[in-house]
Amino acid sequence: PPTSIAVGYAHNFVEIFELPQDPFIIPHQESELLQEDNLSKFRLSYSVRSKENCTLFCGRFHNNTLQELWFASGTVFCHALLWKVHHEGMIEAPVEKCLTGHEGILFGVRWSVDGKAVCTVSDDRTIRVWDISNPTKTYAGITTVHCFFTLSTIFC
Repeated sequence: PPTSIAVGYAHNFVEIFELPQDPFIIPHQESELLQEDNLSKFRLSYSVRSKENCTLFCGRFHNNTLQELWFASGTVFCHALLWKVHHEGMIEAPVEKCLTGHEGILFGVRWSVDGKAVCTVSDDRTIRVWDISNPTKTYAGITTVHCFFTLSTIFC
């Protein structure tokens, strides 16, 4: 079973909480989780923020160990930030890649399974697939022709 949970917040920071290993300790209903005596069962083990402090409308993790964990965050400034979560002894993590080119707020971001590409969705009605090894290059830029905003994508 998983031993911890990573939580990404709207102000571009991440916290890692240890999960209780006794399944009877974990609350089964959301209303129980919010009770103060249950919150103490989830110990905060790690906290870090991106050096770029900004408001996010979306975020997505890649990988599932703290040492390999990355966070992709879609900002209100029309770009995506990619940063490695774990930096021993640091409370701020540098942005490793900045994906710029959208003309609207990002509403969705998704990693490819292998982590070599990121797909972003913007309210400029475009979807972009970014080559992480060369973030100035996109694999594809798709302009949606309908009047609805695209909220999510997935690599299939």
